[in-house]
Amino acid sequence: MGSTGTPTLLGAAIGPLGAMGDQNTLIVPFSFTMSSSYATGGDTFTETTEAKGVELAQVYIANPIPAVGTDQIFSWNGSASAPKITANVLSTAAEVTATTDLSGTTLYGFAIYSRG
Repeated sequence: MGSTGTPTLLGAAIGPLGAMGDQNTLIVPFSFTMSSSYATGGDTFTETTEAKGVELAQVYIANPIPAVGTDQIFSWNGSASAPKITANVLSTAAEVTATTDLSGTTLYGFAIYSRG
């Protein structure tokens, strides 16, 4: 199971980043709601429409703090080809148990894509 939906774009995508000297970068701010049945290995992070045809370089979760009332922390799995948002128990570093309902958790962040 697990979420396989597309993150929701927040505002407009920003790019290219001339100030960075890189005309091939796209930054996409997003919100992402975790699934009601967490999948082992994480919930799938599908690229947004604005990023079609460019390569995922990085996903930053802007609120990686533990979820309120829990001991869970969320992060990107580091994969550009099969990106997922993982949930781990902070006190043990273990992954959250499969099928855990995390649908009450909405994450905010931005994805960085590269055209080159």
